[in-house]
Amino acid sequence: MNNSPWKRPLFLMKCLFQGSLWVGLGNPFDPAGQEDRVILTNCFLEAIALDHITLQELIDNLVILQSKVAHLPAGSSIGWDIIHLTFSGTIENRLSEMRKIVRRCIYLKEGFSGNSNDEWDVQVNFFFDLLNSNDQEDIELAIAQIVRLHMYKELLYVSMLQAMHGLAEGSHASRIADFYPKEVRGKNMALAKCLASTLLTIIYHTFHLWQPGKTPGRRPDIMFRTILDAVTHMYANPHQFPQFMKTMASLLFIRAENVFPMDPKSLAPRTSANNRWQRILSDVQPIVETEFKSPELPYASFTSIRAERVKEIIAESCFTDEC
Repeated sequence: MNNSPWKRPLFLMKCLFQGSLWVGLGNPFDPAGQEDRVILTNCFLEAIALDHITLQELIDNLVILQSKVAHLPAGSSIGWDIIHLTFSGTIENRLSEMRKIVRRCIYLKEGFSGNSNDEWDVQVNFFFDLLNSNDQEDIELAIAQIVRLHMYKELLYVSMLQAMHGLAEGSHASRIADFYPKEVRGKNMALAKCLASTLLTIIYHTFHLWQPGKTPGRRPDIMFRTILDAVTHMYANPHQFPQFMKTMASLLFIRAENVFPMDPKSLAPRTSANNRWQRILSDVQPIVETEFKSPELPYASFTSIRAERVKEIIAESCFTDEC
């Protein structure tokens, strides 16, 4: 697809769609519902506009499959009517990668808890039990501690704050977060509560999968609501959680030097720019907050109104073969 006019619109759409779910415009833990189909199609339309291409141009240059996909043989021509059916799976794949990042961070020397299986089990079980508690104070205690762990920084960076080429026009890199500034930074100048809760839910799900088989726990979609309620209460009472609020504000200033970043495929920190060595935790720099009183995102490459657009209602016909 390297020379296809579909390449950049589909890349933009994937980034817009993933970002919309992470910030709470849709449900990343059930991405096959009607609402998320609306969001996906609106992300596609927005991607077309961002790439300055028309839908007709894409229709006139359908994607040619290089290999068999499902029931379609290699050489088949496909358009949006087929392509959009494949994207619900991309969210689960991305969630799986993010859980792998969390799991790898558990093994970090001094980055989580000790260097042995027993020590890792104790710490994972500690957070898992707190988050499963029916006492909201226990859940809030777990949240306040987890957001200070290195794994939380890695998840936030890889999901929203990693600079990538192809999102903005020209040669400079930009971030998925720049498409959703109001959904990433809340009015309290801290990390917005839906995004914060999504990342915490991914960590909870990883901790649940760490447990022996058939260990009782909460489904991610249910846990998300539980965590969101707790984060909402904490944000509404900042005087009770001063360190937590400080942490949530500082996280928005994460840059590449503040993470490895973790490679979900190799389950190891990515190598340095010259590929000579892997970064270790001591190579990771502390977050530096600059003087930034504006409600806009720190280090944003551009501002955006994408959130409003991807939530717009579209015609049901866009889910049929004619669209």
